[in-house]
Amino acid sequence: EGTLLVDAAYSETADSLLSSIKRAGGARPRIIINTHYHHAGGNTALGRGALIVGHSSTRRRMQRATRMYGMMPIGPWPESALPKVAVDSGLVLHFNGEEIRLIHFPGAHTDGDLVVFFTGSRVVATGDLYVPLLGPCDLANGCRWNDYVAGIRRLVTLVPADAVIFPGHGPASTLRELKVFAILLEDVTAQVRRSIESGRTREQVIADGLPQRYAGWARRGIPTEVFLGNAYDGLRARQGRE
Repeated sequence: EGTLLVDAAYSETADSLLSSIKRAGGARPRIIINTHYHHAGGNTALGRGALIVGHSSTRRRMQRATRMYGMMPIGPWPESALPKVAVDSGLVLHFNGEEIRLIHFPGAHTDGDLVVFFTGSRVVATGDLYVPLLGPCDLANGCRWNDYVAGIRRLVTLVPADAVIFPGHGPASTLRELKVFAILLEDVTAQVRRSIESGRTREQVIADGLPQRYAGWARRGIPTEVFLGNAYDGLRARQGRE
């Protein structure tokens, strides 16, 4: 029935992505699924003639200029690049003989995260909700740290044991590796929460570093100090709302 693409990456990578699709025997995408708005940069170039699907929050954020993580300018996108099918809690597509389930994880990496489950192929595309690296929670664009942690915990229960996970960054992954990351995230959250409750500052939390058993993760993904500062900011924001 054609090519279905999960995430259009960035405008700078659109040509190389289309070349890769053609080398794999595909054509221009008929359907593009945006897992979140960070990875919709290629919609403008790749979305001509395609049906673009994304969460309603993704569409809304793409309509105006924003800053990823409160720092990096992004958007707005032209009308032609916006999702035309706006998903709320979920959606099921039937394409190329495959049942494709889109499930929303609210308040996770952003407020518009969709995870894509190819039920027949046992493939899961997680966008940036899960990456096998230290990754940030976009607090400026709808991520809530506790919901991010809960989203990873929920994802563990939904991924089939034999599935291949394709994250938004990093190598293909497995359910076992996802479980390791879920435990890391919960342990780091508990450590940072205890530090906040005992009155330690953001600088002190960063200086404490990761729990010793996760020292190897310090060289994976974003810098440790950014990750711990992100956790501190997210948990403090939650504390301020209570």
